[in-house]
Amino acid sequence: MEETPPFDSAVQQLQHFLAEQGWPTRLVWRTEPDIVHLPGRDVVVRRRDEREAASAARVHYNEGFRQGVGIALQVPCEVEGAACTTVYWTTDVVEAEYRMLPDDGLKLSVATDHPTGRYVGPLGWWLASQRRKWWGAAFRSASEMDTD
Repeated sequence: MEETPPFDSAVQQLQHFLAEQGWPTRLVWRTEPDIVHLPGRDVVVRRRDEREAASAARVHYNEGFRQGVGIALQVPCEVEGAACTTVYWTTDVVEAEYRMLPDDGLKLSVATDHPTGRYVGPLGWWLASQRRKWWGAAFRSASEMDTD
């Protein structure tokens, strides 16, 4: 397995991968909780200051790089003509296996169905995240009823 590349090299690899997959190569950075997948194909993305979000992504990536763990750059949706990108890593071996992260190295992933997200402000994001929690709880509740 290849070693985890420095941040700028990882970004270049991701942009090349995105171009091959027909995605935009301009990136916007978010955390996983900033992106809410609602029922159907509705994806809500929390609006953030782009410079601050990019800086936070670099810091988070570099922390994983220093830890010597595998890191994932994930693109769950496109938003306003850009690839909405997250950085993920963990020191939890079981979680890393669940996420199919390499022990060391870079994992690039992109949503296969190419969903389009929409930006929302803090209130819209909060409402969407609450709706997602409610929907998840309702789905689990219905699943439990089916097994009784």
